[in-house]
Amino acid sequence: MTEVDPVIVQLRAEMGRYRAELKSATALSQQSFNRIDRDVQRLEQQFSRSSAAIGGSLRGLAGTFAAAFTTQQVVGLIDSYTRLQNSL
Repeated sequence: MTEVDPVIVQLRAEMGRYRAELKSATALSQQSFNRIDRDVQRLEQQFSRSSAAIGGSLRGLAGTFAAAFTTQQVVGLIDSYTRLQNSL
């Protein structure tokens, strides 16, 4: 019967435990990365929706400003015409 060195047996046991713990840590890391990836994708979608909403608001404001500016110009033209008529 051959005798096995206890140090070798202990080393093999430690390697088996190390591999199991490494596999467990790898799976846990992968789960965390997957969760982070989903969170980033959700954040990108929210950012896109927010950007679209901001763009729509800015377009609405631009229309309002354009209408106000146009109204202001019309009032100015009417005033100028009235002054011209009064001066004649």
